[in-house]
Amino acid sequence: MRPCPAYLRRFSEPHLAGGDCSRGGRQISNRKTPVEFRCGVEPAVRRRLRERLLRRYFAVASRMGKGPHATPEPGFRLGTKRQILTTRSCRHPHALGPAMKHTVLPITLAIVTALTIATASSRAQAPDNYDLHEAPAGASLHKVTAAPAEYKGRKALKVEFTEEANKGPPGVDLLFDMPTFVLIPGNFKNGTIEVDVLGRLNGKGLPDARAFVGLAYRVVDGEARFESVYLRPLNGRKTNPPSPRDKRAIQYFAYPDWKFDRLRKEYPDGRYESGADIADDEWIRLKLDIDDTRVRASVNDNEEFAPTDLKAVPEAGGIGLWVGRGTEAYFSNLRITPR
Repeated sequence: MRPCPAYLRRFSEPHLAGGDCSRGGRQISNRKTPVEFRCGVEPAVRRRLRERLLRRYFAVASRMGKGPHATPEPGFRLGTKRQILTTRSCRHPHALGPAMKHTVLPITLAIVTALTIATASSRAQAPDNYDLHEAPAGASLHKVTAAPAEYKGRKALKVEFTEEANKGPPGVDLLFDMPTFVLIPGNFKNGTIEVDVLGRLNGKGLPDARAFVGLAYRVVDGEARFESVYLRPLNGRKTNPPSPRDKRAIQYFAYPDWKFDRLRKEYPDGRYESGADIADDEWIRLKLDIDDTRVRASVNDNEEFAPTDLKAVPEAGGIGLWVGRGTEAYFSNLRITPR
């Protein structure tokens, strides 16, 4: 599609721009300022074309939820100099209709695409909220029981080991850092997870039970692989535990290869655990901010723990309400915000 030669000549050869369009367009003046008429495109016609294009934009914006008085996006223009061709007064084979279609269609499609992507992105970032007054729909139990309960002034989900799991002999894998959780299916990879937790001893654990309670995330293939950050409330600074327990109130592990005992052995600097101002038998707000191989753990709005070299390859998966042996755990107000 070619614009009128007289129009192009006006900008490429100013000294020749005083001639008439050989195909019937209007005469263009010799002014050195940019011409308004652009080879037969009358101001009134150009105004109608712009109004038509803007009406299409506002119609699309209204359907996409931007409202009838949306402002065009930055850079929204009718077209470049070479996209504005001729009116019917300039008897070219390329009349105004096809030119306008080729000008409007790409812009309209770009606007629709951008608004669609923005809407989809907005939906993707919407958080999932669970009050946990009962087990979430679609959740599955992995070596634990889950029942609605009310404890210390709030409704919650009570989670404990099954009787069969509690009867496991000392030394078996169920003793620590295993897939023992209420699994909420999902496709979570990065983002934030927040939940209110409470852990207390139920008298069914071993002497070194610490009221273990926390979160598992990126749970893949049921329980084959996952990562977890959990609390040991009885190691919290509020309980005045002896050293080094006071530095072991929060723990990270990656199942199945990197449980806490291996992490302590290979990293004696304690980089995968931390102290915290917590205690057993009290409500604690636990927040995890997860970004690929980093996690920041906050307790009651105070960041306490931020390991930067996590031990699992990031992959999307479900979320688990995790509990350790010997613990009566309560969970409430779960909020999952993917990123």
